[in-house]
Amino acid sequence: MKVTRSLQLILLLPTLIVGVFAVLVIYGALGSVKQQFSLASEELSADLDVIADAAGFSHDLASIQQQMMQGLHQAEAGEASELQLYRMHSRIVDELDELGKRLALLAGSELVIDANHNSAQGLVDEFTAYQRFVIMSTDVLAVDPRVAHQLLDQAHEHYRHFSMLANRIVGLLAERADQRNTRQKQVFEQVLVEVLVLGLLALSVLLLLAFFIARRASGRMLDVADALPQAPATGPTEN
Repeated sequence: MKVTRSLQLILLLPTLIVGVFAVLVIYGALGSVKQQFSLASEELSADLDVIADAAGFSHDLASIQQQMMQGLHQAEAGEASELQLYRMHSRIVDELDELGKRLALLAGSELVIDANHNSAQGLVDEFTAYQRFVIMSTDVLAVDPRVAHQLLDQAHEHYRHFSMLANRIVGLLAERADQRNTRQKQVFEQVLVEVLVLGLLALSVLLLLAFFIARRASGRMLDVADALPQAPATGPTEN
């Protein structure tokens, strides 16, 4: 019984040690993949959030531009009263002020600065100029639509430059998000190969151990068999 138990321990213990070691190594590799995946997902999510904010900002700014064009047309055609134009002026001033706060947060974010610092500062400069000309235009719209039209033309130029810079930043962020996605895919493929290699190495070591242990166990069993007392040979009995 003791010999059998010793043989079982000899056979199982090294195999268990190698198996546990292989599992720990593979588990550590998978944990590293999970950590890198989480980090890459957070960075990609941040990029997409900035892209969404920039798109929403451009949409709201385009809405103000449309209101301005509509108000100018109504003022030139005499279809809007002075009170209506003043209310439009107040509403646009409030909306531009809110957009200015949003732009300050957007342009000051690390993602936008990392993408292109000059374009981020250019966004603020062009918006500030656009805001100034729009306010001046709506301020004189009820009094002198011709001057308001000239001011609005200048505001439109800054709006066009702003849109170009915004599109540039969004394009850079989208490109960076695509690069991160590509790097993430490469990391997954690399770790998959590493785990596969580790698994094959562990399997090879286990097979070698099994072969070595089998030979050693066979030798021990032969030694045990040789050590057993042999029964005396029995010959034919004489009558």
